[in-house]
Amino acid sequence: MTETALLRAVARHPDEDTPRLAYADWLDENGEPTRAEFVRAQVEYAAAPADSPRRREVAFRSRQLLDAHENDWLAGFEAYNRDPFWRRGFVETIETRPGDLDGEDGKLFDTNPLRRVFVRALDGKADALELIPRDNRVVALDMTANGLTANALKKMATFTHLPHLRELGLIVNNLTDTAVKVLTGADFFRRLSLIRLAGNPMTRAARDQLRDHFGDRVSFDFERDPDRLYTIQDDYLTAGWGRDHTQVHQFGELHAIFDHAGTLLRTEAKTFDLAGVSWGAEQNKRRAEQRREWLAELGWLSATIKVKRFTFPHGEGLTPFNWWAFECDRRSGAERREHTAWVRRWLDNGKYRYDFGGDDAWFDCDGEVTDT
Repeated sequence: MTETALLRAVARHPDEDTPRLAYADWLDENGEPTRAEFVRAQVEYAAAPADSPRRREVAFRSRQLLDAHENDWLAGFEAYNRDPFWRRGFVETIETRPGDLDGEDGKLFDTNPLRRVFVRALDGKADALELIPRDNRVVALDMTANGLTANALKKMATFTHLPHLRELGLIVNNLTDTAVKVLTGADFFRRLSLIRLAGNPMTRAARDQLRDHFGDRVSFDFERDPDRLYTIQDDYLTAGWGRDHTQVHQFGELHAIFDHAGTLLRTEAKTFDLAGVSWGAEQNKRRAEQRREWLAELGWLSATIKVKRFTFPHGEGLTPFNWWAFECDRRSGAERREHTAWVRRWLDNGKYRYDFGGDDAWFDCDGEVTDT
């Protein structure tokens, strides 16, 4: 089979491993063994038992290959350049706009297993979503900060070309209480497993009505898609690689342990022995010594790590928006416009927040501190 035929098989059967492994064979036969190894490693990772040594090992190897070759593998795919998430050897997420969706981005559906689509610049209307090819396998659609109203939802309710859709992101739009009747009354929305509605100017009564109707299938949390990876650099936070192909992040007397696909495996806590040590500099010195010993037990090596959003038991960690984001819930006013602009910048720059027990620091998508 030709490469195009193999890729079309992957795109049309995204839940099956056989087409992906057949493409890995083609890569081997055509001088791309590294890319072939990556596909096979990610396929194996997805099928391996949770938190098994082998699963961590292949996640580690996948991350090594991705760090070394991702830029080359993404060359020419501008739609992939924001938050590319690799699943079973392929990027399944794109960001697009109506003009691009009507052009080159629309063609990507033919030879790529696209499952999650971020659409920008809709200008309050959902009509452009009809440009998504009918033979698609999209399971998640994100339309954050597009000025959508209840009328846009009414338009979406008529769509028949998104049969696989299960998640809908509608964060920071202009959905008021009038949207409740559309969301609860149309089959298009009733069949979804998750609707994100944070930052829309709805009353508390409207939100309660949506919770009563959808239960945990509706969310008012400020968060991006669950597959997003966040970068933690060791020059600001303590982060690195540990034994058994893990990633380690230390925060005070807490450790978070991840595999190299960014999945949180566990958190650990340690009480340092400070008995008999005078308060102040001596205690700080003893605590630092014991912290170093603890890291050594984990086999810690300084490194930049990439993880999914998480919190420690006490709430510290990579968390959703802080207080100002909730201004987007207001019905109108300058404050809502100002904070909506903040959200747009967060989306455009990939910023995220690290909560330090009530304080916070902002990072860009590469893990660099941008504000504290």
